[in-house]
Amino acid sequence: AGWIGVNIQDINPRLAQYFGLSTNEGVRILKVVENAPAQKAGLKDGDIVLSINNAKIRDSLSLIRYITNSEIGRELKIKILRDDKELEVAVTVEKRPLLEMPNKNASSAKTTALPTQNWRGLEVQAVAVPAGASSKAGGDISKNIVVKKVAPGSPGQAAGIQEGDIILSINKTAVNTLADYQTVTGTATGRCLVRTERGYFVIEE
Repeated sequence: AGWIGVNIQDINPRLAQYFGLSTNEGVRILKVVENAPAQKAGLKDGDIVLSINNAKIRDSLSLIRYITNSEIGRELKIKILRDDKELEVAVTVEKRPLLEMPNKNASSAKTTALPTQNWRGLEVQAVAVPAGASSKAGGDISKNIVVKKVAPGSPGQAAGIQEGDIILSINKTAVNTLADYQTVTGTATGRCLVRTERGYFVIEE
């Protein structure tokens, strides 16, 4: 199967409005895998894929199908939107690498729950995670801001945030600790862009 090494997310109406897009079509790149074809070609986190070889990309499924069905070594011309400008990059399709087996010890590692904090219907908790147990881990201990509860009918629920989501940033400011979270949410007004490990979400006031 063909592979270029990107994690992606559909563009929903809230994201389209936040980024000033005229359409809900297209796919946002959440993460470009290190040393993957996409990174070598210059694709970046946050780019929005509009088309591949002039074929319109309407959603994640169409992008995955197109790349998976592309032969290895084929060059794809990918049209993207970056900072309100359309660009075209050439990406060479490679074979999907074999996935590494997860470390069984890491998945069963104990986490340490720290105090909670509320904002826009989200009750979050800082969870200390031993290194190797999380994709964010670096060093001996990393902290994840995890959504513990989502209040029914709240702005957080309306945005699509779910219990268990790990919050990485709010309005492009990294959130690694509860102090970070309190600082950002304490000054945040209007629509806020929240990045989680599952994707981007726009939370209204």
